[in-house]
Amino acid sequence: MPRRRKKKKRSTSEAELIVEPKNEHTHTVIMLHGTYYDGTEFEDLPDLVRQEVKQRGSWDADGIKYIFPHSPLNEDGDNFWYDYLADDDAHEMQCDNDEIDLEQWNTQLRRIAGIVENEVAALGDSKKVFLGGNSAGGTIAIHVALHHCAAPLGGLFCLRTCPMRHSLGPAEPKPGRGEPDGSLLTATEMPVFAYQAGCDDTYIPELQARNYSVIEDAGIVVTRHVKPDGTHDEDDPEENPKVAEWIADFGWNSNKVPRCHRQCVPLQPRACLGCLTRNTAVL
Repeated sequence: MPRRRKKKKRSTSEAELIVEPKNEHTHTVIMLHGTYYDGTEFEDLPDLVRQEVKQRGSWDADGIKYIFPHSPLNEDGDNFWYDYLADDDAHEMQCDNDEIDLEQWNTQLRRIAGIVENEVAALGDSKKVFLGGNSAGGTIAIHVALHHCAAPLGGLFCLRTCPMRHSLGPAEPKPGRGEPDGSLLTATEMPVFAYQAGCDDTYIPELQARNYSVIEDAGIVVTRHVKPDGTHDEDDPEENPKVAEWIADFGWNSNKVPRCHRQCVPLQPRACLGCLTRNTAVL
């Protein structure tokens, strides 16, 4: 199961943290936190985006609305999007289909899909809505973006996470064995951005490389950024700034994919995962 160092418990009983736009509402960014965290994991993102945009001076970010939903609390009082039912973690290449509480999984899929649907309706254009998440929150975001949206979203941000078997196929995952085959996927114009930790011991590099490749084989463009010495458990101060950079570079031009600012080098086994192509990595 995804492991992250505990952060503070949430201080509000409301279902999500919302940052309203300062000007006319033009876009919405929805981000789902990781296990043990809450929506405040992304509370610095609006200021980070404004700083990045100000450096570029090309567009106004004050029309962005931010929604950071809180996951439910489990019986121990911890933030979990869904519970893991197996006594032990699955084999490292199978942690994309640990036995999970499918009722909780489907409940959260419907909930987040409803938030996305409301924002698309408010803006009148699905490409003005962006969705993303960290760790287990990322698995929810990936599934909603790929399977619960009538039209492609503006972009999907995947932070130290990985598409689950439930999102890729086969349609009935069997925990502990088999490989994803992409049978549930269809091509989409929605760009996918993956922030990956080279030393991730939950969604290990080989697992991420395999599963994101399944997405690419379905015709979906994946832009990757790798922190070679990054881990899964600890806070990463570079993660949210990278999302802000992607947003600022994107400039809300739905036909533009952010450029890679760093040199690409050959991928080192278990060290990093790749940027833009499957066999290169960003340092």
